Amino acid sequence: MHLRRAGGLKALAPGSRVCCSLAVAVFTAMASLIPAAWAAGLDGILYVVTDSYDTFFLEEFLSYYNATARLVYFLNSSRVLDELECSSGNVLVLLDPNIDDVGFARNASEHIARLLFGGCTVVATHNGLALLNLTLSELGYVAHSVNNVTVPLPGYNTTKYRYAYLVTPSGRILNTTVWSIEVGEGRLVGVALNIVWAYTDTGNSTYLELFYSVLQEALSSPRERGIDTTTAAVGVAVAGSAAATLASSRAYARAGTPRGGQGGGSTSRSGGPGGIEGTGEPRDVLVTAPLRVKTEPSEMLEHPLRARMLQILREHGAVHHNELMRMLGVAKATLRWHLYMLLRGGYIGSLRYKKYLIYFMRGREIDAIRSLAARDEQFCGILRELAEGVPLEALSRRYRVSVKGLQGLSELVKRIDRKLNEVCGEA
Repeated sequence: MHLRRAGGLKALAPGSRVCCSLAVAVFTAMASLIPAAWAAGLDGILYVVTDSYDTFFLEEFLSYYNATARLVYFLNSSRVLDELECSSGNVLVLLDPNIDDVGFARNASEHIARLLFGGCTVVATHNGLALLNLTLSELGYVAHSVNNVTVPLPGYNTTKYRYAYLVTPSGRILNTTVWSIEVGEGRLVGVALNIVWAYTDTGNSTYLELFYSVLQEALSSPRERGIDTTTAAVGVAVAGSAAATLASSRAYARAGTPRGGQGGGSTSRSGGPGGIEGTGEPRDVLVTAPLRVKTEPSEMLEHPLRARMLQILREHGAVHHNELMRMLGVAKATLRWHLYMLLRGGYIGSLRYKKYLIYFMRGREIDAIRSLAARDEQFCGILRELAEGVPLEALSRRYRVSVKGLQGLSELVKRIDRKLNEVCGEA
């Protein structure tokens, strides 16, 4: 996938300095395989990025889901801000904004708040809430942030990252991991976490799946409710002044969730202000439920890539890892994650044969044996000797197959029981 725009900006690696002047960047990815239930709305999503970490995360996300983003605004000048529009029914995503100039940050906050009140759905992760709070706090929507709390997501370092929540004008506290509230004619979908930073540091797909669920929420219709479709709610109770608020541009300048250091510093990832200020005092903070990403069996197969993987296994009987990667046209890390999900859900099985890691559908072991036997004349002979009880060490030496791999084949023989002769006789 490439980041394409007039002027030839290339995709940026994390940590590089961004210095671009054009208003709109367009990401292109592989052919979209987003579920039909929200594919139509995806074209209306607009992304706002402010540095290379945001572009890196977005490229990873689009690649992971084989998706396409229509417009990406590189928010680095007033001219870009003037061109930023989001009408009713569209979704605007603030990935993890960090803006050097505090005055420009306030202008951006006011502009995006106007879009929100005019009917746009705005998705804001932790630092997005920080940016919006420059304006929304004056209207009674006050964002708070805490750090040094326990957030049991992979590698989520809360000495660096934060956890945000919102207090509404009525005093209601929105403190689930992802929440949604009606603001004016629009809707604000808040995300408590520094998703972009956490993913950049860990490379863990959990954060991509969490972001996927956030976009699903943004494209759905229910308002003013916390969601736990793929995440359990995390409640944070904060007493008195245990959490700081971001109510002015001066506070925004003091705050920070810099990439390279502790939260609460004076510089952002790219050297300027950003983030929501936190106290760093954990004693008044209570995490009331574990946070985890989970996928229900019915939801697991809705993912288009997993559905395609199962279709390939049905058609071919057995396919090794590299073949799957070639057929699907996806990165190794992406394939590994989806294979893990299908293995964990019991939809597929795996075995190692010679130098290959083979995958097959559970309940279709006979198809797998037929497929492998057609490709390797030794395969049925090995299975027969396993059924006869020949020692694994002897077979390993004779056929140059690892003992561990033979153990997997032995389990396969047990599953098909008396059908081995019938299947291998056909090979």
